[in-house]
Amino acid sequence: MSTKGEPMPSNNSRYTPEIRQRTVNYILESGKLATSVAEEMGIDTNTVCKCVREYRRSNQ
Repeated sequence: MSTKGEPMPSNNSRYTPEIRQRTVNYILESGKLATSVAEEMGIDTNTVCKCVREYRRSNQ
């Protein structure tokens, strides 16, 4: 995945909803750990884990 830290210009959220969704999809499709994907993409591990957690809550 080639999206490395695409920041959102003016919002509290540093990453767009699209980037967050693509990150979660990548984790689910690849079977990789969130920590590995975070490192690979240059995104804070806590941010990636939060994205996955929010996705799972909203899709139960």
